[in-house]
Amino acid sequence: MKRLMKGKNVVDNDDEKMAMREELEKLRALNQVLTVQQLQDRDALNEAKKALVSNAAKNDALELEVQQLKVLLQVNKYMVCGDELGAQEKMNKMSEELAEKEELEYMISMNNDLMLTQNMGNIELQKARKTLIEGFKEKHLSTAKIGLKRMGVLDVKPFKAAFILKYSPRKAAVNAIQFCSLWDSDLRNPEWHPFKMIKVNGNDERIINDDYEKLKELRNELGNEVVNAVKIALTEIAEYNLGGGYIVDELWNFKEGRKATLKEVATVVMHKIALRKL
Repeated sequence: MKRLMKGKNVVDNDDEKMAMREELEKLRALNQVLTVQQLQDRDALNEAKKALVSNAAKNDALELEVQQLKVLLQVNKYMVCGDELGAQEKMNKMSEELAEKEELEYMISMNNDLMLTQNMGNIELQKARKTLIEGFKEKHLSTAKIGLKRMGVLDVKPFKAAFILKYSPRKAAVNAIQFCSLWDSDLRNPEWHPFKMIKVNGNDERIINDDYEKLKELRNELGNEVVNAVKIALTEIAEYNLGGGYIVDELWNFKEGRKATLKEVATVVMHKIALRKL
């Protein structure tokens, strides 16, 4: 009996050793993965630092050029004599060059801000997005794919498309705008509430009620595309807590119908810089 127990203990010990070896191998593999990831993160951080230093140097050089151009412009204003037309042309050219360089200086600064958002928290990221939105407005940086979208605004295009099937193009455009405006007023009425609550994984979730009478009437009259436009605007108003006609802009990927990532926005800014041959 003792021999059997001893044999069993040996087997148990072997099993434990085997389990420990397997666990050790898993830990080694995990450590290797983490080491590689750490090195990759370090490389990425170093690249970001190099880019920031490079951009900072470019920005300093630009700032110096901007200041020099401003001084030259001031000097030329007091030295205009003789060939006034030629001097004026020269000053106009310098003014254009100054405006270009100031815009590039602004965009490089914006790109540096973007690169620093990698380790930001949510509040800082929201602040960064707001800054970029103002930059996109001020410098007209929007492209066909990435740009600014006015959230909560009802899209009139589906209304126009639906009305063209009923009226002449000219009459359809006028009627569509008027009808869209009426629906926009409904959307901003806090007492208009076409929502319902459902359970999702045990939690209450608010969704648009497709069986809401007014939405059903709209679907029957103008079709699904118009109803979808209304639902999109409703969702945006609820998400951004918009009311009383208040509108907000959002950085948007129009191609994919979603918010643009900061990486996508950075690509646009860098492309604009490249076009100016910096």
